[in-house]
Amino acid sequence: WGGASRAFIPNDATFQQMKNSGSLTFFKGKDLLEKVARYDQLCRAARISQETDKSLYVEVRKSRAKIFEIKYNAKANELYQANKVLSDRIKIDAFIESNPPLLTYDKTIFNEYLELVRSRNLSARVSFASRLLESATALMEELKKEYPTE
Repeated sequence: WGGASRAFIPNDATFQQMKNSGSLTFFKGKDLLEKVARYDQLCRAARISQETDKSLYVEVRKSRAKIFEIKYNAKANELYQANKVLSDRIKIDAFIESNPPLLTYDKTIFNEYLELVRSRNLSARVSFASRLLESATALMEELKKEYPTE
């Protein structure tokens, strides 16, 4: 599943406009300013990480194509897309048990594929996304506290 890719596209047009216009100076609370800065920092880091991952993603797919016929890659991609996350163990196990034929048994190619997948460090990206969500949630709570609607 190392060929899976998901783009991070923040919906932050208003925030960027506030930054560019200097409107963030209207925020007076220190906690709020810190949470805004933290969220912005995490969003920028996510974009950088995603850019770095793009070239690895391409290489993973090239390497995988040396191991499996395209029809099996397509089937694995369909399964991933249908589930969006690898949660349906029955379908995943059925795919694995179908024992797709290999194009090669060359350990060097397998090693290359595994190293590329490891280099993508997908578990770290999931952890990073969780931190970004926590930061966004904390920022929203601070905004509600600072600027109550009722």
